[in-house]
Amino acid sequence: MRKHDSFRTAITAAFPELVRNPQALAVFIDRGRIAARAGPAGADKATGFEWRYTLNAVLIDFIGDTNKLAVAV
Repeated sequence: MRKHDSFRTAITAAFPELVRNPQALAVFIDRGRIAARAGPAGADKATGFEWRYTLNAVLIDFIGDTNKLAVAV
């Protein structure tokens, strides 16, 4: 789930005011599930899984440029 942390890091880097006020950015995961993958027949070690989830971000009292926000993401 490193994408959650890297998302927050990217937004914070683009908007330094979030370093001073980290409560202005709420990031949370919603509706998560695991998707299993089976490998080809006879390949025991080719199985795997992935996380599928919705990442939500809420910027409180945001007055910045939304284009800059989109580029940061």
